[in-house]
Amino acid sequence: MGKTLVIDLDICRECEECNVRCAYYYHPDNVGIAALREMAMFALLCRQCEEASCIAACPRDALEKGEDGKLRRHILRCVGCGSCVIACPFGNLMNDALRFIVAACDLCQDLGDAVPPCVESCEKKALSFEEVKEPLPENMFMVGDRFAVRTSRWEKIELPESKETAKK
Repeated sequence: MGKTLVIDLDICRECEECNVRCAYYYHPDNVGIAALREMAMFALLCRQCEEASCIAACPRDALEKGEDGKLRRHILRCVGCGSCVIACPFGNLMNDALRFIVAACDLCQDLGDAVPPCVESCEKKALSFEEVKEPLPENMFMVGDRFAVRTSRWEKIELPESKETAKK
């Protein structure tokens, strides 16, 4: 299993001084954690479907599945038609980062196993990039190298104690 981005929302919510950098060069501001926080709360990370309908829907071959099974984007091929956005059954692709370009966090795949800039620049250590080794709670599953939670509606769940509050 590959590494994934882990966000400690308890620490993140308390922080008012966000200086997080993003390496995705089409990110509108290239600073801040609003998009990451939104992804964590609304699960807008690509689920790396085995039969990815977004790939089949793209008329310009801007999306493909790599040998490692991860979805890869070819930004210069994207014409912003939105076919992939409509085809994604989870709503995980967006047409809003840059006009006419479809965007989604790719966990800095081009960096290999290096720590993404968002994790390195988070002064409060709310972000980490790690292998998840603990057993998953009920109704939580790994889909490729991403988490998926089976639920039919929004529910309040009790999160484990954060790393920072455990030290106090």
